[in-house]
Amino acid sequence: MSDPTDAYFRGTTIRAGGVLPMDALGLTLVVSVLLRLVGVGLSLVLLYHVRDRRFAFLTLLLSLMAVRQLFTLTGSPSGLAEIPGLLVSVLALVVIYYLHGYVREEQATKAELTETNRTLRASRSRLAATAAASPEDVVVFDAEGRCVEVISGNDEDVTRDLVGRSVTDLFPSEPAERMRTAIETTRRTGSVERLEYTTDRGGTQRWYDVQTARVDDPDSSAAAGDRVLASRREITERKERERDRRRFRRAVDAAGAAVYITDRDATITYVNPAFEEITGYTAEETIGRTPRLLSSGAHDEAYYERLWETIESGRTWREEITNERKSGERYHASQTIAPVFDEDGTILEFVAIQVEVTDRKLRERQLAVLDRMLRHNLRNDLSLVLGHAETLEDATEGDLRESARLIQETGTGLLEKAETERRVVQLITENPTPRPLDVRPMVDAAVETVRTMDPAATIEVEAPESVSAVTLPALETALKELIENAIIHGDAEPRVWVTVETTDETVSVRIADDGPGIPEQERAILTETHDIDALHHGSGIGLWYVYWVTKLSGGRLFFEDRSPCGSVVVITLDRADR
Repeated sequence: MSDPTDAYFRGTTIRAGGVLPMDALGLTLVVSVLLRLVGVGLSLVLLYHVRDRRFAFLTLLLSLMAVRQLFTLTGSPSGLAEIPGLLVSVLALVVIYYLHGYVREEQATKAELTETNRTLRASRSRLAATAAASPEDVVVFDAEGRCVEVISGNDEDVTRDLVGRSVTDLFPSEPAERMRTAIETTRRTGSVERLEYTTDRGGTQRWYDVQTARVDDPDSSAAAGDRVLASRREITERKERERDRRRFRRAVDAAGAAVYITDRDATITYVNPAFEEITGYTAEETIGRTPRLLSSGAHDEAYYERLWETIESGRTWREEITNERKSGERYHASQTIAPVFDEDGTILEFVAIQVEVTDRKLRERQLAVLDRMLRHNLRNDLSLVLGHAETLEDATEGDLRESARLIQETGTGLLEKAETERRVVQLITENPTPRPLDVRPMVDAAVETVRTMDPAATIEVEAPESVSAVTLPALETALKELIENAIIHGDAEPRVWVTVETTDETVSVRIADDGPGIPEQERAILTETHDIDALHHGSGIGLWYVYWVTKLSGGRLFFEDRSPCGSVVVITLDRADR
């Protein structure tokens, strides 16, 4: 089949069903060439303006197609006309290769966009959850102070309905003006402004803290810089804690006891005015130093090791201490040191309270001296009296002999009371520290001692095998006094019941008898509901010893009636093994 262009130059062209007129084919070819030339021109213009290399391929492709048609119109040899067609085919392969890379790049870009969108959705979800869980109310204001967005609103008066309302709708009149000023300052300078205000809600004062920050978005319009974000947090609890701390500080400053606070490394961080008055050291001289500043040398290293072992384990230390003032004078103090914990139970610091007992120690020393003198003189004088009474008993008969015997009995009782009085004075003056002790062995020892003294007495014991209470070792002697007292005042065949009862918090020792009971007047004096006067006085010094052992152990002493007769003495102590 011949080329249609050759037929055209011969004046005819062949088509299906007939011959195409020569002028119609020529017009079609001319229009086709012109369209390709226009395409080339447009491609060059786009290539110039867009600077995209893909338009260079398009320009070259259209140019080659136009050249091939020009070769055909001008009757150029067919081989020459096929050269542009060959180049078009090569360019088509290049375009296919380029399109293949472009499709792969597009797919990678789509995958990256998909992952970015997923991350953005996750971030948006986290942001929404954070805003919902945030204790703060976060809103955005425009330059006129109108709310344009509510990011989070956890307070009942912060809702989506606030959009479009003025700052005066959010805040009371006085803080509203300060808030407007803060918004304007932040909008203009970009600085973070902060203000606190209080309001009355339902008769309760509520405190709030507000902070502002400018909203800057470099990818948006310049109007974004006119917006200000404000976050509001209620701080009522914090304000109340601060108020309580100030109140506590004022109370500590006004306290008569010396108070000082140290950190975990024993460095003093605070002292109150009473500390300065008692020790003679000013706050400036004390803060930054350790309590060894007050050391008098009266205590060895073991004392301080026990102190630190106690408070570092989270327990409270209570014991008397002898310190030294700045002047070099010694003073005595009853000292309590307690750890201060944070919310997690970690020790933050230690608080020490010292109550000066120098005058009391002086009186106790004087009492001890007087006690020794009285007991010495009483023992000597009674020994002389008892010696003469024994001589009279041997040398006389009848009433005189009985009187001599009574003198000896009374004198012996006075010596026993003097010994009990010595133990009472020793307890008061030494002021020992109670500690955890097993009560059962002390009960058994006291019962065994009294049984040895009076085998005819019946003593029944009901107690756990082991139970610890915070008490003094002298509890054993106190129990012996009570059991012995119950037997002395009992019937001819006295019975005593010793019972140890426990709760989660306490240990109680109950000593019941079947005797005449303890007089109400005696009970009132020992339970501190009645004072000793000229008409009412306590007669049993043994019960006084029990009273002081219980008191110094931090326990309680009280009395009950036993049915049908007798009395019950109860000592209640803090349980140690709870």
